[in-house]
Amino acid sequence: MQAPIVPTPAYIPYSDVLSLIRDILSTSITDHDSPVHKQVVRVRGWIRSVRAQQQVHFIALNDGSCFENLQLVLSHENNNASIDFLALKTGVAIEVEGKLHKSPGAKQHIELHVQVIHYLSPHDSEYPLQKKRHSFEMTRMIPHLRVRTNTFATITRIRSALYRSLNHYLHSQGYHWINVPAITTNDCEGAGDLFSVGFDINSSKRHFFGKPAYLSVSGQLNAESYACGMSRVYSFAPIFRADNSNTRKHLSEFWMLEPEGAWLSYHDCISLAENLIKYAVSTLLEHNHTDLELFDTYVHKGIIAELGYFVQTPFKRMEYTEVLKMLKGNENNKNKTHTMPPLEWGMDLATEHEKALMTHTNNVPVAIMNYPKEIKPFYMYHNDDERTVRGIDIIFPRVGELVGGSEREYRLKELRMALTEKKLREEELSWYVDLRRYGTVPHSGFGLGFERLIQFVTGMANIRDCIAFPRAPQEALC
Repeated sequence: MQAPIVPTPAYIPYSDVLSLIRDILSTSITDHDSPVHKQVVRVRGWIRSVRAQQQVHFIALNDGSCFENLQLVLSHENNNASIDFLALKTGVAIEVEGKLHKSPGAKQHIELHVQVIHYLSPHDSEYPLQKKRHSFEMTRMIPHLRVRTNTFATITRIRSALYRSLNHYLHSQGYHWINVPAITTNDCEGAGDLFSVGFDINSSKRHFFGKPAYLSVSGQLNAESYACGMSRVYSFAPIFRADNSNTRKHLSEFWMLEPEGAWLSYHDCISLAENLIKYAVSTLLEHNHTDLELFDTYVHKGIIAELGYFVQTPFKRMEYTEVLKMLKGNENNKNKTHTMPPLEWGMDLATEHEKALMTHTNNVPVAIMNYPKEIKPFYMYHNDDERTVRGIDIIFPRVGELVGGSEREYRLKELRMALTEKKLREEELSWYVDLRRYGTVPHSGFGLGFERLIQFVTGMANIRDCIAFPRAPQEALC
């Protein structure tokens, strides 16, 4: 069958094409004879500020494509008298057409001399984001508008860049993206902090799926099934935790990147996580340096230098028992910088312990290995000492645990024993147990909290400012 003929699109003159401010500002104008000089362009965006000087309005316009604004020069003499100059206020959306000129000002090299304003958006005098700095607490109350501020537009660009880099790196290493269900009938972590879904609205005793169902806390178990058929896979999806954690680094809904690989050990997992994150951060330093400068200046002074140091410094690897001894030794140090709660073998690390660990390593991330089996989920490989499992947590400066993973328990007998020890019913995970009966192989994987990575690279104090519409206890606006 002959392929359909696709008509060639008609030529569209440059003056009819909408331009992004990012592209306009990258244009070079060296003198008045430059071929770009007085080029007619059209641009749309939102007014960030307006400054009137005699018979000229200078407008800072931003369309979200980059951090910098485009300066518009609007002369009263050269424009239609019907224009309502009083309507040109912060927050108004406009479309303009004009010519590019070399700017005589020191703050920009190029400006747009406006010939036509095509439209003005309706505008309320109570617009909450005026030309001043607003607290993050205030903007958190208006998540539908805060993207119009420099900080949150920049976070969005950084989030997009990190997402693209993480996916690119995994694809380059032979990993295939898979979709995992947002609704599950299994509790992967065994913590019990789940959001229930699927109740029949006509009867509280009936379940839509025939049994209790929940929003997923992890796509790991499903990813394992695909890793045992395609070797290397990963999911990148939102997950949900119902624990009542009101802290600066917890969300009820967040995004998790979860690679899973057949024939990988937990040491391989650490290497993959280190290389993956360093690739994403180094790419960000190369292509989003201007965006990072905002956080270096206003949020966390020196963050760019810290990220450069991070990329160049190998992660440390320490046994859980080794970390415990180091931290307990620090408890007796009169010059300790952190007040830590008691820590005994078999306990998980608290935030204060993580901070002390980072101080000890000079802010070099630490991969902690071989945790006590009592504090880790059932699916982790049990070591021969019968006390520990091959679990890993990678602790980062400022954000604590960024990566958590393990070598999976692929042996049928040991998996069944683990289910019994954790008081889980094998019939509820029969499909998962089946993987250990048919072509089972050693495999490993980890989960990376995406918002915590954003928090790490930006220096933002609260993770709720690293996602567009935060969901946390007592917080679900929009």
